[in-house]
Amino acid sequence: FRRFYFPSHFSCVVATILLFCIIICLMDFPRALFVLGLFVLSYLFLQTYLFLRIKAYILAHVQSRRRQRLYLDLSTAFFLLMLIPLAGQAFFGWKFTENYPWAIRFLYNYFAVWVFGSSGCSLALLGHVFFSRTIARGSEGHSAPISDRRDFIKKGLGLAAAAPFFISGYGVVQGRHRFQIDHFEIPINDLSSDLSHLTVVQLSDIHLGPFMPAEELAGYVDAVNRLKPDLVVLTGDFIATSPDEVSPCVETLAGLGSQYGVFACLGNH
Repeated sequence: FRRFYFPSHFSCVVATILLFCIIICLMDFPRALFVLGLFVLSYLFLQTYLFLRIKAYILAHVQSRRRQRLYLDLSTAFFLLMLIPLAGQAFFGWKFTENYPWAIRFLYNYFAVWVFGSSGCSLALLGHVFFSRTIARGSEGHSAPISDRRDFIKKGLGLAAAAPFFISGYGVVQGRHRFQIDHFEIPINDLSSDLSHLTVVQLSDIHLGPFMPAEELAGYVDAVNRLKPDLVVLTGDFIATSPDEVSPCVETLAGLGSQYGVFACLGNH
């Protein structure tokens, strides 16, 4: 399996993850800790794989030994830097309510971009390895059409590997700041005339936390109040990750006002 489909270190890490899963299942660990540990192991594997691919690319395409050493040192330093927020979260925790220096917040924000971007990039590269070797195994006696498909996959690899960085970067840097108010008319048969023009504002998936500070949420609360709704419904997922986010979320949402009240459910967070 390893020889035909994946680089040698892949099967080793898969075996490690499977062993970790078996150990956790045999012990009385909380489910959340198991999921977190599996996520960290998977993330570290994807980081290692991406680093090795970058290293191989540098060694293959950079002729100067001095430049090779420089690029490898820079790559190593960057990957280690991107592990600092993970280590900081594990050992010290991230207190949303504390006033961290801007450099720390900047690092954590763009660490999120790196987590999703690099993981997606690594998965795209692994997928390319898998399909390339699968096609190679089945290419005996069918060289022309298989070669065309291989070229197509190779040309799309760069786009597939870069796409996760663009998507996560857009979400963190710009997408989360863009919001709009959509108006919908919902026809309901046999509705009482007293309710025919009832206006309801719905807010959902706020996820107050590093990417949705209370100050930004307060702006959305003001926008809702300017609509003068008859009813406000909050359909769950108020905070992102930490109980420390509950108080600022509640205090900010307490500013919502409507004629008939504000109603909410918790969601799965």
